[in-house]
Amino acid sequence: MTTSLEESMISRIELYFSEKKMNEAAERADDLITVGNKDPITWYEKAKVLYLNDKFDDSIYCLKMGLDIDKMSAELWQLVGYNMLAVQKFSEAVEALEYVKSMQPRNAEAVAALALAYLYVGTLMRFEFNLKYAMDIDRIRAMKVIINFFERSIEKNPSIANEQRESARAAIQNLLGK
Repeated sequence: MTTSLEESMISRIELYFSEKKMNEAAERADDLITVGNKDPITWYEKAKVLYLNDKFDDSIYCLKMGLDIDKMSAELWQLVGYNMLAVQKFSEAVEALEYVKSMQPRNAEAVAALALAYLYVGTLMRFEFNLKYAMDIDRIRAMKVIINFFERSIEKNPSIANEQRESARAAIQNLLGK
């Protein structure tokens, strides 16, 4: 259970995120861990800061610490899925994000990320199904996730075949109505 001090610190971290002040968010997340390392949300916040700063291995470590406290946290598992996509452990990403989808079937962001994980493992039918489902849930949130991951990962990833990249681009454009 978070204390009012921890809640205040988390609010400050979220404010720094919104203002794109990543160094300040990182400092506050470090402080948060020293105050409340028995609460999974503190580990989530620290992991999120690390993830957004492309420190994926450190983020994964913090997520493991949080999951040691609460193995069923969909929020932690969602960030695990994002990290697994970032470090190209696509099967693990599918596993984590399928769990989130089972716990929160209307989580458009997780389902959109799951669609991309299926693209990476080469399961185009599941990619297209989950992408459409995410768009049906919340088009704006799903589009943000897809565009972010597409620009950050798919376009720059040499391990994805051109055919898969073009299929993804076509499916995304079709769903976006372009």
